[in-house]
Amino acid sequence: MDSVSTLIGQLENAATSHDVWQHFLDFIEARGFKCATYGYSYAPINTAIETENGKETHVRVSLAGRTWITSMPKEGVEEYQNRKYEKVDPMIHQIEKRSMQPLYMARELLDPNDPNFKGFDFILQRAEHYGIFSAVGFPLRHAFGRGHGEVTLHAAHRIGKLQEIMKMHGDEVHLASIYMHTFYQPLERKERAERLGIKGRPHEVLQQLNAGLTNGQIAMRLGVSAPTVSFHIKELKEALACTSTREILPSALKLGILDD
Repeated sequence: MDSVSTLIGQLENAATSHDVWQHFLDFIEARGFKCATYGYSYAPINTAIETENGKETHVRVSLAGRTWITSMPKEGVEEYQNRKYEKVDPMIHQIEKRSMQPLYMARELLDPNDPNFKGFDFILQRAEHYGIFSAVGFPLRHAFGRGHGEVTLHAAHRIGKLQEIMKMHGDEVHLASIYMHTFYQPLERKERAERLGIKGRPHEVLQQLNAGLTNGQIAMRLGVSAPTVSFHIKELKEALACTSTREILPSALKLGILDD
């Protein structure tokens, strides 16, 4: 069983966000979890479900202002979307208290007096339909910026067995979740930008604009001429369908391609 340090090395060498996610799945599955759901930050407007590399168990979706990726069955995510939930994790839960403590989820733990009982009970019943009987969630937080997120690890076990697994591997999977979160986001945002045709120097210029630098400062930092920076800004406006430079950052933010 690979250690957390081995996982970190794999994440550092990952070329795509898909690779980061797969390394993370391999890590948590070796510790008794069936699958995972990860949500973070902001996202483009809601889009159709995308499957990665043709695998329906690697589902990416933009929903409720966030980016989600899950190894839950595609049908489960579609069912969630069809019910039009707005603020609940695409499979199981809603993290309302931003503590760093893991949040356990199972029907046995629901409070019948909770005003959300029926909704949560239904979601957890549907999770059981897909072979998931309990789960644990971790809030993931960056000190600055938009990079907050959460990970839910789903188990094909009742809550008692999950708690045993967490006693053995809880610190490992929590740490693995934090590292996955850290490595996944920059790659995923870069890939979004590349799909818009923004890569190489234009992408570097976009990040420098996001850091608040002027054209002259960007030229100095990147070691290019001011006219070259202006040319790349023109490329950005074309890729983002902007009519002025001041529209670049709001447009890029809306499309979810800016780094924190």
